[in-house]
Amino acid sequence: MKLQILITGGTKISRLVLKSIIKSVISDVEVFDLDISEYALKKFNPHIIFYYLDSFNNSNLDVIYKIRSNEPYVKIIAVIPHNAPREYVKHVLNAGAVGYVTKPFRIRDLQAILNSLLRRFQE
Repeated sequence: MKLQILITGGTKISRLVLKSIIKSVISDVEVFDLDISEYALKKFNPHIIFYYLDSFNNSNLDVIYKIRSNEPYVKIIAVIPHNAPREYVKHVLNAGAVGYVTKPFRIRDLQAILNSLLRRFQE
């Protein structure tokens, strides 16, 4: 079974860059670039969601919490600005994200997260 990853939020360019990096690290993967919606979750049934959080508001936290409540098997990685307040990062993780990367991200950090997720998926 192929690993399925959904990338949502952010700009089209940032999603394309992330998609390219993911495909360079994981060979057997399908990557979808869509707006987050219940339709997208049901249609594509992703294993991992990279969710760009461009603002520090509670609506982003609500989306993460709702996804984790309805689809507990989905792993959410938040992509957050490098200047995100530490307290906000804690809220993101408490809402249900399993990890985060800051943007602009270092490819090494992203590769480490992807390899960790890949190991979990293969277990």
